[in-house]
Amino acid sequence: MKIFRKKTKKKYSNSIIIIDKKSGITSHDEVYNLRRILENKKIGHSGTLDPKVTGILVMGIGKGLKILEYMLLSEKIYDAEFLFHQKISQEKFEKTRREFLGKISQLPPVKSSVKREVREREIYDLKILDFDKNNRWVKLRTAVERGTYIRKLAHDMGEKIGVIISMGDLRRIQVGKFSEKNSNFITSSILRKKFKRFYGTKCLGKKIFYYFDLKKYFYSMEDFFARENKFQKVFIKKESLKYVLAGNSIRWKNLENKNIEKNELNAIFYKNKVIGIGKIMEENFEDKNNEIEIIKIKKLLV
Repeated sequence: MKIFRKKTKKKYSNSIIIIDKKSGITSHDEVYNLRRILENKKIGHSGTLDPKVTGILVMGIGKGLKILEYMLLSEKIYDAEFLFHQKISQEKFEKTRREFLGKISQLPPVKSSVKREVREREIYDLKILDFDKNNRWVKLRTAVERGTYIRKLAHDMGEKIGVIISMGDLRRIQVGKFSEKNSNFITSSILRKKFKRFYGTKCLGKKIFYYFDLKKYFYSMEDFFARENKFQKVFIKKESLKYVLAGNSIRWKNLENKNIEKNELNAIFYKNKVIGIGKIMEENFEDKNNEIEIIKIKKLLV
């Protein structure tokens, strides 16, 4: 029976899990919940959700923490409800919606955790899902650059129209390539019950079933790089592994695949295992000499 507990701990010790945050608790509360459930202090999240906001909170566990900074760079998608304090025609709102697509200037709200200065952010999409027949609210799907405040977006659109717009329900449905549609996500309370059931049963058949039921919620770092197309995959040779794991820069002769391009983000693989993140040394890129260093290791993931 202990083998299943070991396998489960190994599975989630260096991984990613997607928690469905509920309203009324903070993102840090969810970190605390997960630390207790997994008996692991090395857990963090990829972007704060306000207490009232629900939805996807990507959490890194163990070495999985090391890739959260790259998830912070990813776009976020929310389903938002904007409440009109006075009636707004759909035609007028539609005109303003178009004006807010693309690059916008946004001043973070007073209660934000960042410095209050105007910053440029990009709105990739503002899709109307539903518009109230009485012209008192609209439901939108918003795809935005990281660090965009949806509540402030509602306020600024209202100012443009000349009517106060406040936030109703807000739910994050996607972070980068992880969404409600393509990923397994779970609330921390249900996860706690599943672990309690897994550890509590003495029936081998049930133990196996519960193990695989838990396993599907934990994503490996390789799962992240398989989805994230911003990263170029660079494969190294077996004889180079020890050298690279010591933090040394990768030379042309170390590469298994030499058809690499100048790319800002590079995931370094040995076979099917990701071992680090590297940066192309552009000044050396054109020189194909085997001894020339071509990629500098920025971060080891093993």
